[in-house]
Amino acid sequence: LTKQLYDKMYFMKRIIFSILLLLVASYVVKAQSEMPDLTDKIIIGSYIAPKSAIPERAQDLMAEKMNQILLRNGVANIDGRSRYILTVHSVVLDEGWTDTTPAKYAMEVEFHFYIGDVSAGLLFSDKLFRKKVAGNSQEDAYMQAVKGIRATDPMFKMLIDKAKVRIIDALGAREDALILDTNGYNINWW
Repeated sequence: LTKQLYDKMYFMKRIIFSILLLLVASYVVKAQSEMPDLTDKIIIGSYIAPKSAIPERAQDLMAEKMNQILLRNGVANIDGRSRYILTVHSVVLDEGWTDTTPAKYAMEVEFHFYIGDVSAGLLFSDKLFRKKVAGNSQEDAYMQAVKGIRATDPMFKMLIDKAKVRIIDALGAREDALILDTNGYNINWW
């Protein structure tokens, strides 16, 4: 009798342990699914430096393109004040008049897109976009290059997704540093 009773008790212990394990596992899964996704809270503004190499007329179009990129990826800042910005820097690699009739102004332009933290001076993500264009003038060629930028380009989604991850990491590191500082009674907010 004792051997049979012992076997039944052992079997009951295993069933109870399995039930407890399933309860704990379901609680962990539920807790993880309820954690907020901080990447949805990040907003990014667009900024073009006033002394940019991009001609004035093309700057307006570039600002519109950058806002389209941010809107398309769900991170646009409507009021224009944001800690995180998408900015662009352009470099003309090659330019000159063509030998064709009528003569056209041809140029190869590189646009460097950056996402960074304005207040901390951190760069989170960058991508390069190169375009060869021709127009009736330098400004017209620049306009053609900017028109060639598509907000639907997967490059921009990758740029923003990479920046979101790095922003979350930077915020986590800053939070850890703040906790360490407050534990040592040396409070340094930023």
